[in-house]
Formats: sequence, structure tokens, C-alpha cells
Amino acid sequence: MTDLGQIECKVLKEPTKELLDELYSIEVSAHKSPWTFDGIAASFDGNIVIVCFLDKKLVGFAVMQTVFDESELLTIGIMPEFQGRGLGKSLLSASLSEVKKRGAKKCFLEVRVSNLPALGFKKTGIRKNYYAKTAVLPAEDAYTMVSEL
Repeated sequence: MTDLGQIECKVLKEPTKELLDELYSIEVSAHKSPWTFDGIAASFDGNIVIVCFLDKKLVGFAVMQTVFDESELLTIGIMPEFQGRGLGKSLLSASLSEVKKRGAKKCFLEVRVSNLPALGFKKTGIRKNYYAKTAVLPAEDAYTMVSEL
């Protein structure tokens, strides 16, 4: 419990069509270059999807991939009206705890160089022109980052 309300993050295995619609709405509102609806639906095939609720309202989600003892944060997002309140940190913490329970010792991610640094992650390299130009964003390099679990 926080001054915000009750935060609950949990693994979601089989979403309903309505829940997929909500996840897609969060993705579109939280990112300038969002995943497609089909991409979000496909993320349930072989990945770990963690959802975040605030007072039983879905406010965010993350998608993690784990292969052997390594994991990768594929996407994470919190509805804009709930950003800046620590919910992203709670979601990231729950996501890292989940992959650690499944045997991951490290977690990797790529992030736009213009993004804020990921909490607890260290820069390990740079990928030139990793992100393609979109209608709203220029082409951009990505930092490769890692967190020891």
C-alpha cells in the first residue's frame, strides 16, 4: 500500500480480448513508437507478461523474455496519467523478480539514447541507428544495458 493506493503486479498468462485492448491502449499512450495490437497479442507466446494494477485498475505492463539464465526487457509502459509516481519502478522490480525466480541471472535491454536511464541498469554499449525513423521520431542510436539479478 502506498499513498497512491494498492499496487499489484502479477504475471498474466491468457488475456481476454478486452484485456488485450487495454494493454494496446496503454502501449499507444505510453510510447511514441508503440507496438502493434498484434505484436502485443503475440507477446503472450513464449514471453512473460507482467501487468500492474493500481486499486484494481490496469495502469501498466511489461514484457520479458527469458532464455536460459538471461532475460530481456522487451517493453514496459505505464499510462501517462500515472507516470512519475513510482509505478514504473514497482513494475520493473516485479518483472525482474519474476525472471530471477525463473533462473535469470542478468537482464538486458535496449533504450533510446534520448530516454532516461533505466533504474539499476548499466550501459554496456551502443547500437548505431537501432531505432528507425518514424513519423514522430528521428532515427536514433540505442544504449545496450544490463542489470545483474
